[in-house]
Amino acid sequence: MVSRASGSKVAPDGANTKRGKVGRKARVSGAGRRGVEVPGDGDAPVGLAIQQRPVSSLIPYVRNARTHSEAQVAQIAASIREFGWTNPILVDGENGVIAGHGRLAAARLLGLNDVPVIELKHLSKEQKRAYIIADNKLAANAGWDTDFLKLELVELQELGVDLDLTGFSGEELKGLLELNELPPSVTGDEETPLNFNVSYGLIFDDEEQQRDWFSFLRYLKGKYPEAESIGLRLQLFIREGGFLVE
Repeated sequence: MVSRASGSKVAPDGANTKRGKVGRKARVSGAGRRGVEVPGDGDAPVGLAIQQRPVSSLIPYVRNARTHSEAQVAQIAASIREFGWTNPILVDGENGVIAGHGRLAAARLLGLNDVPVIELKHLSKEQKRAYIIADNKLAANAGWDTDFLKLELVELQELGVDLDLTGFSGEELKGLLELNELPPSVTGDEETPLNFNVSYGLIFDDEEQQRDWFSFLRYLKGKYPEAESIGLRLQLFIREGGFLVE
């Protein structure tokens, strides 16, 4: 849990906090959950406060291996302008940046004086260096469910949202949103094989219908994991259930 504060920590010295030691495993309990074993080094307070600090006081890590092009920094700046500051910069006990080098560059581009930060002074030097890499690589390891992504992008486009704010390039958006025209289904007396993609913008009467639809899509994906598209999964479901009308 992150609490908002200015210049003060959620749990001052002497407060009741759960702490873990490195090299050993600290057991963290939660209501209704089994204890989870987590490795840790030093004292790691559970509560972390968001503070405002001057941009000029923050020091980028000189050996940061993650790169940020001017175009990407401009994208981050556009996101901050549109959505506000949603992800604080992580710093050590000496204002050294651990995570958020791109956001810091965007803040400078926008001419901001102060930015929100979370201080992680409990990390050892070794942990800090490892986390600088992990923070970027773990996020990069995630994938996309292209079916759901396309549905979201199509609906956002219909709502008039600027899709450039999603971070995808124009070419990437074109590939995700492209709607090919249907070829003639019949040429003379012979049927022409159909080989095309069709996109449908669904309209729901209420949120419950929308939730049911997406739950159904997740069910189809679990039932037919080898099928590469929603269309193929629907086709398999219809044929297996005997719903196909000739």
